[in-house]
Amino acid sequence: MFACSSPLTTRATTLVAVLLTIIAIGPQPTASADDNEKVEALRLQFWDLYEADKLTKAEKVARQMIQIGESNQANDPTQITWGWDCLGQLEIALAHYRPAAALLEQSARVRLEAWGEDDYDYAETLSRLGDAYVLLGRFTDADREFQKALKIQIKEYGEDSEEVAYTRQSLGALALEIDKPTEAEALFKASLAVMQREYGADSVEAAYCHDYLATVYTQANRFAEALAAAKLAQSIYAKQYEPGHSSLAVSLETLAEIDFQQGKYQAAEQKQEQARKIYEAAFGSDNSAVASAIGSIGRAQMLQGHLRDAENNYKKSLAIYEKNHGPDHPNVATALYQLAGLRQLQGRFVESDALYQRALKIREAVFGHDNVLTAWVRYEMSILEYSRDRYAEAEALCADAVRVIEGVYGKTHVDVALFKGHLADIYLYQERVEESQELHQEVLRVREELLGSEHIDTAWALVGLALVEGEREQYDRASELIDRAIAIGTAAGKDGQNDLGTFHAYLGELRLEQKRWDEAEAAFQVARRILAELGDDQTPVAAQITTMLAKVYLGQDRRQEAEVLLDQGIAVLDRTGAFPSERFEAYLLRARNSWASDRRSEALADLRSAMSLAEEHRTHISGGERERARTFVNFAEGYEQMVAWQLAQGDVAEALGAMERARSRSMLDELAISGSSLEVGRSAVEREQLRQREAELTSRVAELETQLAAVRASDEATSGSASKQQLEQDLARARTTLYDHYRDARSNNPVYRNLLSAGTTTLRLSQIQRELVGENSLALVYFIGKSSGYLAILTSDAARLVELSVSEDAAQTLGIAAGPLTHDELNLALAGDGGVLSALASPDNADKVTAKLRVLWDVLVPATEQAAIVGGGLAKLIVLPDGPLALLPFEALVVERGDAPTYLIDVGPPMHYGPSATILMNLRQRTRAATQDENPVLSVGDPQYSPASQSESDTTSDSQRMQTRYTSLGGKLPRLPFTALESTWVNDVFDEQGISVQRLVGEDATEANVRNNSLGRRYLHLACHGLTDQSHGNLFGSLALTPGAGTGDPANDGFLTLAEIYELNLHGCELTILSACNTNYGPQQRGEGVWALSRGFLVAGSRRVVASNWVVDDQAGASLISYFASGLANAEKKQVDVDYASSLHAAKKWVRQQDKWSSPYYWATFVLVGPN
Repeated sequence: MFACSSPLTTRATTLVAVLLTIIAIGPQPTASADDNEKVEALRLQFWDLYEADKLTKAEKVARQMIQIGESNQANDPTQITWGWDCLGQLEIALAHYRPAAALLEQSARVRLEAWGEDDYDYAETLSRLGDAYVLLGRFTDADREFQKALKIQIKEYGEDSEEVAYTRQSLGALALEIDKPTEAEALFKASLAVMQREYGADSVEAAYCHDYLATVYTQANRFAEALAAAKLAQSIYAKQYEPGHSSLAVSLETLAEIDFQQGKYQAAEQKQEQARKIYEAAFGSDNSAVASAIGSIGRAQMLQGHLRDAENNYKKSLAIYEKNHGPDHPNVATALYQLAGLRQLQGRFVESDALYQRALKIREAVFGHDNVLTAWVRYEMSILEYSRDRYAEAEALCADAVRVIEGVYGKTHVDVALFKGHLADIYLYQERVEESQELHQEVLRVREELLGSEHIDTAWALVGLALVEGEREQYDRASELIDRAIAIGTAAGKDGQNDLGTFHAYLGELRLEQKRWDEAEAAFQVARRILAELGDDQTPVAAQITTMLAKVYLGQDRRQEAEVLLDQGIAVLDRTGAFPSERFEAYLLRARNSWASDRRSEALADLRSAMSLAEEHRTHISGGERERARTFVNFAEGYEQMVAWQLAQGDVAEALGAMERARSRSMLDELAISGSSLEVGRSAVEREQLRQREAELTSRVAELETQLAAVRASDEATSGSASKQQLEQDLARARTTLYDHYRDARSNNPVYRNLLSAGTTTLRLSQIQRELVGENSLALVYFIGKSSGYLAILTSDAARLVELSVSEDAAQTLGIAAGPLTHDELNLALAGDGGVLSALASPDNADKVTAKLRVLWDVLVPATEQAAIVGGGLAKLIVLPDGPLALLPFEALVVERGDAPTYLIDVGPPMHYGPSATILMNLRQRTRAATQDENPVLSVGDPQYSPASQSESDTTSDSQRMQTRYTSLGGKLPRLPFTALESTWVNDVFDEQGISVQRLVGEDATEANVRNNSLGRRYLHLACHGLTDQSHGNLFGSLALTPGAGTGDPANDGFLTLAEIYELNLHGCELTILSACNTNYGPQQRGEGVWALSRGFLVAGSRRVVASNWVVDDQAGASLISYFASGLANAEKKQVDVDYASSLHAAKKWVRQQDKWSSPYYWATFVLVGPN
């Protein structure tokens, strides 16, 4: 598939030339005899010129025929078709396939209308039209035209005629194109039998069929049969032609392709060189056949690692094609494509990109977008983008190429496997391990089936799967797979040298991960030696290996040797612009080496370069916000290193900048694009296709939920029933597919990608102090890294940075290791078995963790700041948590234990929280949008989850499905009677101050009503069940509302999901109150925080959110929120700035003072997220 369509063009041209020798004169035209004789004479002249390759003169003759035909169209509309057919064939030869098809389509229509569907001249036009369709990649259309022509020819000439044999050859060539070798074999064998009978077993016509069969067998990996057929054809050509005839070169190229497909690149190169010499002697050095052979030689050389030789040949091939055909011919595109691939291997990415773009432009113009040859260019461009760590661009290109090629060949095809293997690599390097593993397993299965277990491509599939296993830390399995690949590469001899070097490099990388330094060094040294022997020691791949070997040396404390290698590797990677992620690591390693050698200025300069590369890389990560966050965390160690070094340098501003750049970046992206239409970049057809696909996937989820509900409601169903388990598995898969759809719809959207690439500005320390902290306030900015934890303490005029650590006594109390407070240790203390968070979320256990909460107060807050916080002088405390701290309400920290513990809520100032200072500033600076004066408050409460009777027997299928969805994700759906009372209280406190409230209660509390009535509200209050989904970034987490009538509309199914929350228009909303369970809770992601429902409301436009960290007690929650709302209403009435933090603080203290609710379980759950 690397070659362009020139072999097919040659076949089509030969076929037409042969067919013309047996064309009979059609029905007698009604035009004048003189004009008919002129047209016939011109037609014969045309074919003489065409076969002599005098195409310019031939075109003039064809146009003369058309001119005559045009003048006689009234008398004989068919006369012009002879000119159209000739010009159509000429356009095929010139690679103008679309104009050719248009001409031949006209001719076919006229001939069909005039002569009927059984006319043999009509059949001739159909055959030519089929050839044009094949070259355009319109294989279904081609098959239709060939089949019609075949039917006519069988009727006219008989099954065993030459005419039928030639059309069967066309059908056979088509079957090869669409990977149906069995059909192709039968067609070529049938044609061979006719040719042998008509011309003899040693005829050239029979040799052509043997060559075709050799191609069939090669494609089917039946190499012994392919070799026999090709050699038989070669022996016939040798008998029929003098030595040096061009047909002998064609035979050699067939033999070379057999070698090539078996990975015998050296043998293929030798045969192609023989073919080149024959072509050159026969046609001269500037002939296109010579250019094709030279390009094939370059291809074999490139795959042997002889890049300089390949480069010279590719340049020669391109120059010949451009000289012969001009700049826009498909053969020129092929040469550009080949040279671009070489430039890519050499690390000359800018040149490679320009060459690919030019090749793509030509192929799209000639073949169209959905063509296999065009898909190949996109595939190679995807590899180029991947090499530059531009994963979003790489994925879009590769996925499109997979779609096209799989549509032509189906799933079980070597080229489809190749494309999917690359797509799997893209997934893997973005931490999408399961998707990558599934694809790599499919690739290995296909290659073993089609190529056998010892083929070099199978070895590559083994390596791909080994990389997945290494990522999963299944090192023994990974080693086994790489060892198999190395054995295959070794057995391939010289043909496998280039691959073998890379396999050893992967083995070294695996050993490096295991810190088996000596084995890693040995493997990398073998890889470097092989690349040096091939002359490839200055390529980006060689530079990668060099930097990995340097990492080994650092592990062995061979610092000086490591630095030399790092200098070499960075020089190559910088020059080529390759692999930003590898450059990041190289710069980080060199920075650490310089710091250890007390060269701090050099170290900081390199570290800043590493962080810049991380920022560059970030804009090219594909997927949705979850995938971007998951990939970006791989660069977190660079930011953490900067914080640690700036602590040593005493530069708080620089450290804070690194902390901000490392946290909640995906949320910042979503805030930046909030309100932008992501449909602008799509056509109406694309938008409709996406909507239909979403509807299908949503319906599938709903269908499975209904089925599962029925099984669960059945008396026969048990907790371990097979049908129940199968439905649960099917439902999980359906939700994953729907999540993938949401993710890909955003990731592949050009508007979305452009908005993400805009980047953000890092806030200055003085700006944060002035605009966010202000007077009489204190900000605690946490950074919890892999190696240690840090705290930046900010006031309006001072700042300091401390490292957080855990003493032996504190560690014993918390059940973690003493030393630096790392992400893993903090997560264990808070969210591990017996951790603080699970205890706080339980009314029976919240009072049992006072000792741990007291220790956390000391671990998280230095003594100086403790005194300031409880001393009464602070107006506000701003907490910017990191990692698992985002789930801990600081108000619940214990300041003094005693018989009645003193919590921070008792003695501390009002608090508010934020994912980062940059996000708080973003929310604070949002433009104040106009809100409704009539009803500025929307309150939602007491949704109906099932019929009023609440009896099991009366439960409807709708409510069953709601219960099923809720139960499958860990929740229950009892009615919340206090939410109706809460909504009434909220209404009353605002109404008392003359502020109107619109209420949606009971059957009116539907998802559709919330969506339709939330626009323009200053306050949005939702009292209902909240649901957290620990998978898919909480995308299916939701607020449970009243289901709308019917079950067909996912936008009104009773679940306002996080995905749907993002789409709400809440611009102008000052506060959303989520009086529901777990609305500030969800799956954690290091560097990003928590994927909570509260996040969705901030993205949708709300300036701030009050949300819960655990399940809310119905009555206590209602009381707290109504008290809080009264504070808001009073401020609104007085027309003063609302102090949200103080109002919530007062409400929590009031609940805490009630004896039955004194436990932090009742009052600590609600937190204010956003600016005050």
